[in-house]
Amino acid sequence: MVGSILYNILTSTIVSVYTFILAIRNNTPEHALFRSIIIFILTFLIVYLIRKALFFVTKTNRETLTVETYSETNYQDGQSYQNQEEIDHGQAAEQVRTLLQEEQRET
Repeated sequence: MVGSILYNILTSTIVSVYTFILAIRNNTPEHALFRSIIIFILTFLIVYLIRKALFFVTKTNRETLTVETYSETNYQDGQSYQNQEEIDHGQAAEQVRTLLQEEQRET
């Protein structure tokens, strides 16, 4: 996940203390403490969900951008072979060429 749990705790503590300071002016200390605890829990959950969403977005981008289109060389045998994805791309390209040739023959 992006960051660590300390980000959640730090952010929640700052917001909770700020809420307590604002609430203590107009409420009893118990009521202000109750509000700050509720705000701490809500802030912790919101920051956690934001971190989880950022992790999901960056993970998705990494997976879609990672395309293995390279040839690997087997140094033991002195032979080079293609990655399975390249073979699939080559087969797909051949299939497209075949279809285009068939279409040209029909017209």
